[in-house]
Amino acid sequence: MSSSNGFQSNENTSSYKKKTYIHDPIHNLMNFEDWVLKFIDTPQFQRLRDIKQLGSSHWVFPSASHNRFEHSLGVAWLSHKLVKRFQQEQPTLDLEPRDVKCVTLAGLCHDLGHGPFSHVFDHLIVPRIRPDICWKHEENSTRMLDYLIDNQGIEIDRDDADYIKALICGEPRDCYYTKPGIDFNADRLMEFSRVAEEQICYPHEEWTNLYDMFHTRHSLHRRVYNHPKGKAVELMITDAIELADQQLHIIDEALYEPEKFMKLNDSILHTIEWSTDDANARNVISRLKSRDLYKLVDEKLIPFEMVSTPGALERLKKAITPLEIIGHQEEYAKLQEKDVIVDFLKINFAQGTDNPLDNIKFYNRYEKGEYKRVFNITSKMDGSYLVPEQYEEIRVRIFTRSSDIEKKAFSKLLVKLWPKESAGSPALTPAHAIPKNHQFTSLGKRRRSNSSTDN
Repeated sequence: MSSSNGFQSNENTSSYKKKTYIHDPIHNLMNFEDWVLKFIDTPQFQRLRDIKQLGSSHWVFPSASHNRFEHSLGVAWLSHKLVKRFQQEQPTLDLEPRDVKCVTLAGLCHDLGHGPFSHVFDHLIVPRIRPDICWKHEENSTRMLDYLIDNQGIEIDRDDADYIKALICGEPRDCYYTKPGIDFNADRLMEFSRVAEEQICYPHEEWTNLYDMFHTRHSLHRRVYNHPKGKAVELMITDAIELADQQLHIIDEALYEPEKFMKLNDSILHTIEWSTDDANARNVISRLKSRDLYKLVDEKLIPFEMVSTPGALERLKKAITPLEIIGHQEEYAKLQEKDVIVDFLKINFAQGTDNPLDNIKFYNRYEKGEYKRVFNITSKMDGSYLVPEQYEEIRVRIFTRSSDIEKKAFSKLLVKLWPKESAGSPALTPAHAIPKNHQFTSLGKRRRSNSSTDN
């Protein structure tokens, strides 16, 4: 028997519960019962087929074209396996069938609220169109879950729905589709984890495996998610949608209305390409399809000491702006403010500047008894000397929308703004030395001001 979404299905004649078997390249054979299928076989969940998991990364890594749909199925499968094992191996937790179902459905539905191109929508598109709001796809996932339940008439206890929404608070498949040469053993973490002191704990010998997991996350962000060409595509997609939305009003009106949000997916570029009268928006999409991408002109790693004090990064962002950069250009240059994009990139191990392992509890699985002692591994003596001193880095990258700007000429502008010491390390004035109330004035304005004074 085949289900409505084309998956192979079987009937359990003893319990009259339908199971669907899904063949997945990551998890092999997954199976879901009818109470999961009720959610999968809805327009609200099927919408995720048309939203790329990695946003624009498939423009750089062609095989990275997997979608939020299969990602969510994988999360549901892993969530179900993990909570079932806890239920079977730790009976003192008193996990009920309700807990298993709610955890599984939370894994399944955690990404219902994603907009077109996933995190590009969260971090670039919405802030550009609605800078006055704080948008989080997790919160929208809870709205879309309510809409799914009500719209499809799914019978579910209200307390269970609230339980699922509380669990939605937010990947190893991205490694498979991008092949960056990095990985960790997720199966061991799943197999040997247990619940203690109201959190999931791991055997102490899995310390390095967990470190590899966070290191993998960092590497994926550095090498895949924030690849310069991928970021250029993100910026072009954002420009096209912002320009078109001034006429179409398809984003602003849909943000808090689930019925309209249902229409938002990655096909929005096709809508813009064929529906808008904005020639500028169509031109951006035309450039994107012909691979005439925005150019990365230069990139600098910001020294940690420059952004280590409260408010330092924000003050630095006020100092490095398109207006400030064009103020440093040569007199003959014709670069305009609208040509320049300044992108601050922050990459970490998932806990900002902190070591994420400091917040994880471990246990000795060779101790006897149900109640095992749990502890932290915080020192290098307990863990390893071969770990970083810092867990976060911030880079500033300069892109240009113009295709006729030579990198060499643009780099000279950055050298004036960001001089180098003889040793080759950046020598920007430390951000914490910049007065908090200091008003930055571009060199262009200062030149005009000085010229007026001289005359």
